[in-house]
Amino acid sequence: MHAGPVMHMARNARKTCDEFSLSCSRATWDTDEEGMWQGQYKGSDDWELREPEDFYGKTAA
Repeated sequence: MHAGPVMHMARNARKTCDEFSLSCSRATWDTDEEGMWQGQYKGSDDWELREPEDFYGKTAA
């Protein structure tokens, strides 16, 4: 999917938050040092449910 529909949905979500005076913030996940998506986790739910890892990619104790 290209970014157009995603950006449209994000703008609509932001507009709704503003309309109802809700706090809203942008989140990114599964990116490399340059901010490029790595492709392993496709949604924030996948990211939240991932195995705990440290910054070196090893499973945390």
